[in-house]
Amino acid sequence: VFVMGAVFGGEHGLFDDAALSGRDAVLLMTTGGPEAAFNPGGAFGPMDDFVFHIRRGMLEFVGYRVLDPVVTYGPARLDAHERDAALRSVHQSFVKIAEDLDRRGARAAHA
Repeated sequence: VFVMGAVFGGEHGLFDDAALSGRDAVLLMTTGGPEAAFNPGGAFGPMDDFVFHIRRGMLEFVGYRVLDPVVTYGPARLDAHERDAALRSVHQSFVKIAEDLDRRGARAAHA
């Protein structure tokens, strides 16, 4: 719950001036449809357009720097092998995020 005056507005401002500025957020999502449904011309359009209001209107609004979403498409339709591969992919995505954050922290410490 983002409370006005606690994380945005009032003393905190909005976006880069909000209380959660300088922190990172990532959307970890699953979809009910296949990846093709979230591409240009697909049923839901590009994923970036699909999550825009969450990304901009919720997370960036309160100051978060929003990382690229980690998406598993149609997990209910995956067989056991595909599900294992999807879980490994999610794990690798978060390993990469952690490594990137560590590198960014190390650069900031040396600046």
